[in-house]
Amino acid sequence: MDNHETNAEADLQVYHLENGRVLVHYENILLGGVTAEKAQSIMNKLFDGMEEKEFVDHTQGLSIRKLFVSKIGDISSISTTLKGDTSVVLAYRKAVTGLVESSRMVFKEETEKQRFLTDFHELAGHEFTQEEKDNSRFESVRQPLLYLLQTLVFGFALAYFVYYLETATEYSFRIPAVLYFVVEILLQFGYKTVFVIVGVINLIMLIMVVRKWLVPSKQLVIHRSNTLST
Repeated sequence: MDNHETNAEADLQVYHLENGRVLVHYENILLGGVTAEKAQSIMNKLFDGMEEKEFVDHTQGLSIRKLFVSKIGDISSISTTLKGDTSVVLAYRKAVTGLVESSRMVFKEETEKQRFLTDFHELAGHEFTQEEKDNSRFESVRQPLLYLLQTLVFGFALAYFVYYLETATEYSFRIPAVLYFVVEILLQFGYKTVFVIVGVINLIMLIMVVRKWLVPSKQLVIHRSNTLST
């Protein structure tokens, strides 16, 4: 690795997303939605001297799931829910088509999301204006409602599984060794206790959904204040 590449890597800003993925910023380029290793291999072309426009055109043409790449100058807006949400939605003009598209980045933690927004404001804040507005009721309850439905399905399936193990005289499947200890604990509690615990958890999540419906969350929207660069 030569000194130029080492210096280039030192200028990288890395933000950690969910599932081991990253969003990286280097000079006028944002690239994300892939693992750190994949981001490194893609960015090496830029470190080796490829022009930014050629790099963006080339990278946007790659068939890599969830890959996002854009020049800062092609970003038209960034939006995020202010509290309780680690994601941001970046709207940008795709170089290869000229159309405005959007990509959702889910950060590992809310503090990581805030670090990205702060750095972006310091980098290009003079080109953007920002405003806070209320989300629609549907948008406010979408995420907690999804969690509620997932918990309902998983929780009551678990309670029924324990009930089945308690009441069945015999069953034809084998419990994996890695789960045997967990199943034994569940059987000690009994299906009624598991059912009550699941019900309490779902009641708490239902209360959260109702609160979000009654008091919609707020959204931060960062708009480009001038036209997109060419």
